[in-house]
Amino acid sequence: MVQPLENVRQQIDTIDTKIHDLLMERAGLVLQIGAEKKKKGMPIIQPHRETAVLRRILARHEGPLPRESVIRIWRELMGAVSLLQTGLKVAVNVPEGPAGVTYWDLAKDYFSSVLPMTRLSNPFAALAAVREGEASFAVLPWPEDGEKNPWWAHMMEESPADGLHVVARLPFGDPAEKHENPTHRALVVMRGVYEASDADRSFVLLRLPSAVSRARLVEKADDSGLTVRAIWSADQPGS
Repeated sequence: MVQPLENVRQQIDTIDTKIHDLLMERAGLVLQIGAEKKKKGMPIIQPHRETAVLRRILARHEGPLPRESVIRIWRELMGAVSLLQTGLKVAVNVPEGPAGVTYWDLAKDYFSSVLPMTRLSNPFAALAAVREGEASFAVLPWPEDGEKNPWWAHMMEESPADGLHVVARLPFGDPAEKHENPTHRALVVMRGVYEASDADRSFVLLRLPSAVSRARLVEKADDSGLTVRAIWSADQPGS
């Protein structure tokens, strides 16, 4: 038997009130965790923990609510409490052209609508902002083959302990094959050690002699179960 419309609306109002109560309670608990981390000298930012939370939520999700909406809801929660804890800031590389706004939107979807974000047209400026402590994260374009002076090639010398590291792919939660166009994907970089979660994918940077051919590199990578995303030669024109 179908319930009267007003009864259904009242049930929704009751659920909304419960949700709001739980959100306020959750925010208070997160602040307690942040205070305890500061006492013990632990890093406030822990991307692996956020990733684990989202994976757990998505694993149990069912019903008509899209997965993308679930991710956005939880990212908004995480972004809001992160701002309360640490005052995080994000540097977003927004290149000229129509693709630039895509990276801004990807960053906004991931970091929430409340975290302050700065537009930077140069990827190296975004990296420098994180390295110098002006931003907590940088959002940068997905590596493409044939780039001139790519930002990722300059991460070879980063310290494993306190250097810059890739910590997330955007959009979060989407299968890699869903967005074949690199302009629909981005990477998040932060400074410090990234603790592994339970299902990570890593980027490996290799510096090789110029005598090693592209075909040979691709062949050996394939034999090792690796996928070559981009190759850059320091000797190529315009580099």
